[in-house]
Amino acid sequence: MSKKPIRVYPGSFDPITVGHIDIIKRASTQFPDSKIHIVIANNRDKKHMFSINERIQQVSDSIKEKGIENIKVVAFEGIISNYLNDVNAITIIRGIRNYTDFEYEKSLETFTRKTSNVETIYLSANPEHSSISSSNVRNFVTTGFDEAIKGFVSPSVYDRIINKKHLLREAK
Repeated sequence: MSKKPIRVYPGSFDPITVGHIDIIKRASTQFPDSKIHIVIANNRDKKHMFSINERIQQVSDSIKEKGIENIKVVAFEGIISNYLNDVNAITIIRGIRNYTDFEYEKSLETFTRKTSNVETIYLSANPEHSSISSSNVRNFVTTGFDEAIKGFVSPSVYDRIINKKHLLREAK
């Protein structure tokens, strides 16, 4: 039996949104012959809402809830090209919501191709997810609009966000 090709979908997933899940599900369907690695960036310079372990658990649970197969969830610290080379990935998957995302991702593609020789595949967000981002979710939560994010994340992730918010409030 030959080894399945590896395709990588990187991100911070802080938190994972319904848009992310849609991209993962579509990638899984598009590449049933592949193993898709969801690579969660652990950037120590960034202030995350959730720890790396919490994000791994959220992504794993979200994938399980949707019954998505051929997925591996991993954390990685460093340059994504190193991970791509380490696992001999054949493509990197990037979700794009709009022209701004495309321009940003295109600049990353140039670097990635030079350092790993891996092709980038772009999956456009479904229109209903095009305004959803992890940053928007975090901003809504910190400004008190908890209810506004209910459609942006899965119910289990929403519960974790609310619990995290309450824990942070109690810690003050």
